[in-house]
Amino acid sequence: MMSICPQCGTEQRDILRCDVCGCSLTLQQEDHRTSSPLHWSDSSPDISSPFSGKFSIGPKHAVRKKTPPYLRKIRKVLSLKWADSSADFFTAILLIFHRNRKFVGGIAISIMILATFSVVSTVYPDMIPNIRSSESFPQCWTCPSGMEFRRIPVGSFVMGSPESEENRDDETPHYVTLTQPFYIGLYEVTQKEWESVMNQNLSTIFGDKYPVEQVSWNDCREFVKALNTRYRSKLDSQFGPGWEFALPTEAQWEYACRAGTTGPYAGDLDTMAWYGDNTLSSRPIGQKAPNAWGLYDMHGNVCEWCQDWRDTYPSDGVSDPTGPDSGSSRVIRGGSWNSHAWGCRSARRRHSHPAYRYDSVGLRLVIRPMAQHDPSQADHDERP
Repeated sequence: MMSICPQCGTEQRDILRCDVCGCSLTLQQEDHRTSSPLHWSDSSPDISSPFSGKFSIGPKHAVRKKTPPYLRKIRKVLSLKWADSSADFFTAILLIFHRNRKFVGGIAISIMILATFSVVSTVYPDMIPNIRSSESFPQCWTCPSGMEFRRIPVGSFVMGSPESEENRDDETPHYVTLTQPFYIGLYEVTQKEWESVMNQNLSTIFGDKYPVEQVSWNDCREFVKALNTRYRSKLDSQFGPGWEFALPTEAQWEYACRAGTTGPYAGDLDTMAWYGDNTLSSRPIGQKAPNAWGLYDMHGNVCEWCQDWRDTYPSDGVSDPTGPDSGSSRVIRGGSWNSHAWGCRSARRRHSHPAYRYDSVGLRLVIRPMAQHDPSQADHDERP
């Protein structure tokens, strides 16, 4: 006849000592007619055990199932080296895991999957290109050519200017939201960086650290294409497939120039810019103070080509604007060494034919997610 241990609820053949919890209490035999254990004998001595009290996993916790034989063997081995109370406690933990093995197994498998996914995405980022969040990208990145870029976060701002700003022209204020982060050059492209890719330099004021000028929008497009070809593997390894060098959109440029400000300038103009009141020519990059986002010469030194065809501003809010699909002139932003102060305002717009070159116009690059449709990067040249 089988017996039930009231402490741990297991069936026993030995009525003098429980094989699992080890208690030496007198076990009462099971009434096979009712399949329920009998009560403890009043004469049973009081011996404490981790299976009792708050650690109880006895009959009231539905443990009438037979304890697995391997747990009984483990309990016996542990009792040879440990005190009975320690062996009982450890065996109880194992019993809980055994009875919830499906749940515990699911957690273990999930942890293994997540660990494997993390290792693969770190060691082989190209294998999982679409799971990288923007937060995983660095705040700054230096291209092998030496160009330095800073990450610009997503956000919204009022593009354009109020009527109170001096000499404004077609600067209708409207709300713009940029939903994709991008990187923008800390400095204007230098003559050294340009010449290393294009093997020519048409600038009027020479110097490795001077901004390149006398470059048309078409020239800038060829420069961008060459960079994307040369550094494709670097871009893919750093940002994942689908990122590219490009000229900034007009909205990206003004958003980066303002750096959270709303006035005509992103700071004190004389402190931040080389313009008509303090210089007679372009100067080496980075000599004036940067804006709040660490970008230099946004208000002066040389103007900068943008991606967009020139068009009038909308009056309603827009998201990620890229300008019209066609036009006759490309947008130019920022002030230059020969600009009046009002021509250096954050909202100031210029435009010119994409084949024209000027000694006061250069460029600044961005790194961005590749556009699905970018009419500005057409293969044909635009000429007068």
